[in-house]
Amino acid sequence: MPHGNHLVNLLIDRDKAEDLKQLSEQYSSITLNKRQLCDLEMLLNGALSPLTGYMDQSTYNSVIQTARLPNNLLWPIPIILDIDTNSAEKLSPGDKIALRDTEGFMPAVLTVSDIWKADKKLEAESIYGTTSELHPGVDYLINQCNEYYIGGQLEGTEDLDLHHLYRAMTFLGEELKDQEDATPFTPRCNKDLIEESIFFDQRDMFSGLDLVFFDTTSIYFEGQGGETIGKRGFSKDHRPDLNQMVVGAIIDDKGKPVCCEMWPGNTTDVKTLTPVIDRVRNRFGIKRFCVVADRGMISADTIEELETRNISYILGTRMRRVKEIKSDVLSRGGRYSEVYPEGLTSKDPSPLKVKEVFQNEKRYIVCMNTRQARKDAADREAIIASLKEQLKKGPKSLVGNKGYRKYLKVDKNSARVDTDKVKYESRFDGKWVLTTNTDLTTEKIALKYKELWQVERVFRDVKTMLHTRPVYHQKDENIRGHVFCSFLALVLRKELERRLNAAGYVFEWSDIKQDLKALQQVTIEENGKRLSIRSECKGVCGKVFQSVGVAMPPTMKEV
Repeated sequence: MPHGNHLVNLLIDRDKAEDLKQLSEQYSSITLNKRQLCDLEMLLNGALSPLTGYMDQSTYNSVIQTARLPNNLLWPIPIILDIDTNSAEKLSPGDKIALRDTEGFMPAVLTVSDIWKADKKLEAESIYGTTSELHPGVDYLINQCNEYYIGGQLEGTEDLDLHHLYRAMTFLGEELKDQEDATPFTPRCNKDLIEESIFFDQRDMFSGLDLVFFDTTSIYFEGQGGETIGKRGFSKDHRPDLNQMVVGAIIDDKGKPVCCEMWPGNTTDVKTLTPVIDRVRNRFGIKRFCVVADRGMISADTIEELETRNISYILGTRMRRVKEIKSDVLSRGGRYSEVYPEGLTSKDPSPLKVKEVFQNEKRYIVCMNTRQARKDAADREAIIASLKEQLKKGPKSLVGNKGYRKYLKVDKNSARVDTDKVKYESRFDGKWVLTTNTDLTTEKIALKYKELWQVERVFRDVKTMLHTRPVYHQKDENIRGHVFCSFLALVLRKELERRLNAAGYVFEWSDIKQDLKALQQVTIEENGKRLSIRSECKGVCGKVFQSVGVAMPPTMKEV
């Protein structure tokens, strides 16, 4: 039941709203700040029922003196619109004012009933019990509120519209006052509170983040990309000509998205891992977990930081660049243990063999895919065969070809195939090397690392299925909100998949979207009655409703 037993709706019908918008060109305009806009929207949607507009002077005085409306209904704080002296001098009771947001949209028209100069000291003492500006409410009232107040009736001209959605999106990316867990690359924002709320809401005594997967990708911009986020950097979208941002994702071992991080486009992967781990541990209250990340995240300093923080890790290595690995680890003898043999069908897991090597008190896991090893060898042989044919035409024909240059040895007056380089490259066929400080078995370490594909799928879904691009926004908070909306959509999709799987269903995402989109509801009027009619439920639609525990709307009902 609304306060005062009466729910107020100040939105006028669409035809009248359009007429009022035309007439508003003749009215004075006031551009509202965020706080004023919040009050206005709460008035329009009935959240401040039974008020039908901004308080007039007598209602304001009643609230200040007694904390009640004139009808004796409890009301502890005044709802008024403050304006500057210049605007107050131009207005009179009965005037209409177009109230606009910062983008120029007009959500309401105010018919002025009262204009008066506020006694802010009296208001502060009555409402907050103090005039000390150390109190944030008093500080805002004294130093940011305008001198004059106006009251009057409101006519709301806009229902939920596109710019409201943009405003909500911007809110998600706005910075918080508390920046305790911010990283060096990005501030703490409203979206962080939502991620934390989702995590703790779903957490129980048996759940935690014992194992997390972390990876990054880049998203390019059509414009500059905000004030600080859009920068040139290594583009995983192969668009080095455009400004971009870097997006990181944390996924738990069940494939559920935990949080996303966003940084300027020139941030390197190596710099992000340890700050993000510290931030995740603090935000989600995790004392101990294991992080799995690919070779782009690893450096000697990164590993040292993880060891110092007593954080377990499974990390891919840059085996061609690290001397210890390419010279010693890969040269070490020993048998491989077979995890998966070569299968007969495409549905069988990829072949996998593993071997454990200790070098300088570090634990390495050498992994091999025999099928990939044969492919690497065949590809190299094809390049060498083609290189030999090109050499017959002379060295000039090879200029600019990176594939050939890798295996080419140039002497003073001639060029030939570098057989030592060919032999050297064969050592890497089908292999990758991991490093870890865990006590997990070699097989489990390799399999956990291979599950990084879950993060890659997240990025693929965010960029394609959820249509994150193109990004045109010019403010950092808009950009962060935009990307986070895609992340939220992904969280919802993952939860839907989980509930469908629990019910024993596995559906294609395209079928789910198509069948849900086909479910429509229309309202018609017949013989003085308004009827709501639902279209036929087709395909997987009914099973989706059933799995999430939502009742299907009736085929027809009176409204």
